[in-house]
Amino acid sequence: MVVFSDCMECEHFCYDGNQHKCCCEAYPDGIPRKWYLEGRPKKVKECNNGIGFKPECNEDLDMDETLNHPKLGKLEYLESPEQIHCWHGELEGSELGFDIILETSKLDEADTDFIAKITSDWKAYEEKALAVLREKLTSEPELFGLSKEDADSLSKLKALPFNCPQFTFYENKEWAIIFLENNLGIGEPFGISVNYDGEMLTGVYDLSDAEEIDW
Repeated sequence: MVVFSDCMECEHFCYDGNQHKCCCEAYPDGIPRKWYLEGRPKKVKECNNGIGFKPECNEDLDMDETLNHPKLGKLEYLESPEQIHCWHGELEGSELGFDIILETSKLDEADTDFIAKITSDWKAYEEKALAVLREKLTSEPELFGLSKEDADSLSKLKALPFNCPQFTFYENKEWAIIFLENNLGIGEPFGISVNYDGEMLTGVYDLSDAEEIDW
């Protein structure tokens, strides 16, 4: 699991070894999880307390590139480590959008027809992923760190408490829906991932042990 955050590139960022809590000069008591995972500090003047993004090396970051893809719409190329290339796109009706993560900057290595199919009907795929989580609650409660009784009760809720779905696509037809937030503390700080190969479910993963990539 690769977590992309502008915060990692900022001069104000501090990391004390606690993977569950990151701080900075703007948020000395802890960067809000939603801002850390979903925010775009590079795009705003101020994050908090009058402090905004400042690149570590004091160089102007003019690395972003945008294009209008005929099938995927507007895509923004995000600065990333040399071995990873990430394109970010928008989903209609969603603040999060989707990411395409490749080992090459050549977007034609991605299966854009398949990605377009998923993103054009993303709400339906979100519902399918939630149905998977509902089933896993009853069949594998240990995956969520819950007792069978608590998991059974949770599975019967009309609306499961898994929110902020982030769609992430890799090479070929491998992809995942990562639910970044829940009110149960499951998977913190990165959430729960429902992974697929094409239309086939390949697994559900607690991302609490995921490692961040230092930019």
